[in-house]
Amino acid sequence: MLEAKPVLQSPASWRLFENYIFSTSRMMSTQAADRNGFITTLLPAAKRDGLTMHAILALSGAQLNYQNEAAVDIRQCAARHYRLALRGLRDAVGNVSAETTGAEWLRLSLILTVLCLIEVLSGQPDGSIFIHLRALRHFVLKIPPPNSSDQDDPQSQSQRVFVLEAYAYYIITSNIVPYGLMSERYIPYDSFMTDLGHIQEAEGSGTFFCCGYTLFELIAPTASLAARVLEQQEQSPGHSTTGLVATYSSLVNRVLLAQYPFGGHIDAVNADAQRQAGELYRTALLIWLKVTIWELHPKETSLLAQIQKHVDNALMLLKSVLASPYGTIAMWALVVVGSSLTRPSDIDRLHDILSGATKWRLTVVPTVIRLLDWLHADSEGRMAGPSGLMRVMQEHGINLCMA
Repeated sequence: MLEAKPVLQSPASWRLFENYIFSTSRMMSTQAADRNGFITTLLPAAKRDGLTMHAILALSGAQLNYQNEAAVDIRQCAARHYRLALRGLRDAVGNVSAETTGAEWLRLSLILTVLCLIEVLSGQPDGSIFIHLRALRHFVLKIPPPNSSDQDDPQSQSQRVFVLEAYAYYIITSNIVPYGLMSERYIPYDSFMTDLGHIQEAEGSGTFFCCGYTLFELIAPTASLAARVLEQQEQSPGHSTTGLVATYSSLVNRVLLAQYPFGGHIDAVNADAQRQAGELYRTALLIWLKVTIWELHPKETSLLAQIQKHVDNALMLLKSVLASPYGTIAMWALVVVGSSLTRPSDIDRLHDILSGATKWRLTVVPTVIRLLDWLHADSEGRMAGPSGLMRVMQEHGINLCMA
């Protein structure tokens, strides 16, 4: 195992390390320091393992690199740490065998998790994040259960929870278009992904699902329903939609019945912001569900009126959430809402909200704004929604994890 101390020999590396402690780790989660896995889990692991240290320094650089604002030496240093982390991970994976311990699989999973986070922040449109996530799935499936001998110490348990929650979060929030219809984005769901209770109940959880597990659990079923609707329209137009409507009604009821804190821990410091973030996710889910059922019944003007009311509510919530610590998890909801705008005044309002969100400075954001602009120009005031977003993504070759 590579020692961590030599990794921090250069002044630029130390600046990246300090930025990680005081900025990156706090931006990546809304939780207080004692519940923030980027501090309680990743930082101790990096201090013990040089390969993990390379990864978090590269993550720090990805956060700093908004529109190339970081100094040249910082960018070069971060790129070097990324290459070293990636090379070291490849070498380690090349050495795995039947004798590889659960502890080593957990270490490799933790490092690859950080590399996935770097891809998300960087906003590369080529879909490389999904290559990382598919590899991470194989690693995750080899992590021993919490009651095994390889998972009996607090540090291992903390790392396991961090990896599983991060993996689940990015798989779930990658559902920004109908599930399974873009093969390059496809990642299968495993049993531990459909019910987040095992993560919710674990000690140290909440780093990612900080505004509520019960709402995030409804994203994948909503994306699956959207895919079923499109497939029926293409393959069996005119056939009965009773089953689809029943699924829609069930999902809407589950969304409406969810109550704060939505299965998560109450944030005593930022309770109002946490509640608003949950309401933003609830509203975005309702928008996608109603856009989906409207696609089955496009003559239902009452549905369009309902969607517009949800959009009005979402834009008010979005402005508040982006100004709070919970802005860090607002991207999924923002894209769903943004894809469903039809009025020029709402599109202008979204741009104003984003331009005023000075804390939300990540390289991925301009890419998402550009994608939404293409969508709005293409839809010309018609309802597009995530299905329309998928079409525009395919046309422009944009394939990134908007989480």
